[in-house]
Formats: sequence, structure tokens, C-alpha cells
Amino acid sequence: MSVSNGRESVPGRRPPASPMPQPGPVRARANRGRPPMPVIHQIAWVSLVVQLLIVGILISAAMYTGVPKPILTATVVYLVLAGLIRALLTTHHRRGMHFAREGRLELAIAEFQKSYEFFHRHAWLDELRYLCLLSTSRVSYREMGLLNLAYCDLWADRGEDAVKTYLRTIEEFPHSGLAWTGIKLFQQGGHDGERRAASSIAAGRLPPSIATPTATADVSIREAR
Repeated sequence: MSVSNGRESVPGRRPPASPMPQPGPVRARANRGRPPMPVIHQIAWVSLVVQLLIVGILISAAMYTGVPKPILTATVVYLVLAGLIRALLTTHHRRGMHFAREGRLELAIAEFQKSYEFFHRHAWLDELRYLCLLSTSRVSYREMGLLNLAYCDLWADRGEDAVKTYLRTIEEFPHSGLAWTGIKLFQQGGHDGERRAASSIAAGRLPPSIATPTATADVSIREAR
């Protein structure tokens, strides 16, 4: 992993080009032929237990202090807290999702990179995301950041960059079935980036284990909840 000015970044990535600003109608026409970007939410069911416990504590506190309508008050407090925490700590992830949905991939890549760097520096927040971020996502923000970077590269026809990022994901998260499946997509051919990646595998420049069959899974942009 390369380090620049104390900020860690995904190795082997080219700095995203600064896109020329385009009016809304121009972007709409440019993206009209692009299929909708699939977005998948993966919920960790154990996180729902944590959220219910937090709401229960808030209800108990409201009842103890004699607040009127304790259940409604506790629910509102929980929603406000969740909104504030995510607004403060997951800004780059949410911006990346916004840009990705609009097809503004270079801007999305820059935001996902920043999100990955933030949660890499504060890994404890990511590990305790059910409690600290009130998140229900099964996939960590670091893994989501890397997967979304790779997926944006895939959509931008930069297959080699996508493979490098998928490999980085596997290094950090060896059981990431989504990253393994992403590499399998390149092996199957498709657009030019996938064919170049398949050639790299055939030439032995990627680990041989990647050439083994893996379980099928959706390769889509990941969003936290």
C-alpha cells in the first residue's frame, strides 16, 4: 500500500481525472444509454438486535425521566442520532453513491477512495459500526469502498484497475465472495478491460488460485444502511 502525505490509498490506481463540468441535461443525455447501476443492501441480521437494544435503552430512559410519549420520543431520538452520525462520518460514502447513481464515475471513485481511507485510519469505527454508526450493513465500509472502486472502474472500462482493486480487497478480506466473483467476471471476457485482465491471469501475473471456480454472487455497487 502506497502512502502519500500520510494518507493511504489503493495501490496501482491512477489518480482520477478531473471531469469537465457538464450541465444536467448533457449528463442526462450521456447517461441515457447506460443501464441503471444495480445497488445491493446486505443486512447483518444480528445488527437489528443491536438496534432494537439501543431503541429499548432510549425508551427506558424516556420513561424513567417522565418524557411524554416515550416510545415516539425514543424513536425520533434514534432516527436523529442515526442521521447525524451518518452525515458526519459517512459523508464520502454517501457522496460516492450519489455520483455513481448519476454515472459520474470519476467523482464517485474519488469519494469512495476517501471513504476507504477514512475507515482504514479509523478501523475501530468500522468494526463497531452496528453500535457506533448505527449501521445494519453486513459488509464493512472498508470492503464496500474497495468493491465500489472496482465496480466503478468496471463501468469506466478500466478492467486492469478493477482487477488490482479486487485483489487488494481479497488481501484485506480473504472471504469476500464479491471480490472473487468480480475477478471471475474478467475471466469470462466481455469488454476490453476484462480481456486484458484475463490475459494477465493466463500469463501468470495474477495468483493461480483466482483461476479456480468460485461461488456465483452479485457484483454490484454496495450501499450501507
